[in-house]
Amino acid sequence: EPLMRIVSVTSVLGGVAAFALASPTAGAQGTQPFSVQVSALAAHVTLSPSDGFGATFSELGGEAQIRYAPSKHWSLGAGFQFTTGTNQGQTLAMSGVFLEPRVTLGVGTPRITPYLAARLAFMRGTDTFEGESINLNGQTLGGGAGALIPISKRIQLDVSALFAKNRIGSGGFSSMGYVVRSGLSVGFGGR
Repeated sequence: EPLMRIVSVTSVLGGVAAFALASPTAGAQGTQPFSVQVSALAAHVTLSPSDGFGATFSELGGEAQIRYAPSKHWSLGAGFQFTTGTNQGQTLAMSGVFLEPRVTLGVGTPRITPYLAARLAFMRGTDTFEGESINLNGQTLGGGAGALIPISKRIQLDVSALFAKNRIGSGGFSSMGYVVRSGLSVGFGGR
């Protein structure tokens, strides 16, 4: 069941976070201006067609992004994401590109750096039920919060939650939902 998979993923991510908190670190914010990040996503999406009959999906997926941090306090990421989920024979699969600016809050500890993030994504996908598919295209606008937890000087664990509203231009659909994310970021370059 998709909900149990999300609970299992969340449990594993909590264990990774506990390990990272117990690990020796060099500081909560990386000093490299560039980073590459790969993350697992667990999403909960309510798809609402214009006729009023919708469905809720527990989705799993992933993302990859490259980030540029001109300072220790803010950064901009660009990347690709995908998710897929089913509900009583109906399948929703979405993918797209995104931009994600972040600003750190300056209230962390040497082991945790909290941040706020926004996300603008351009998505494509399909909603399939009983062998028939509807193509979906649209934009996602959302925001949320997260934390960077250093594992070493160049590697950080990133955990976050984002809330989003999707405006889908084809198919007469809209959706709202949230995404829980956990991934590793590897920094490179020097200032």
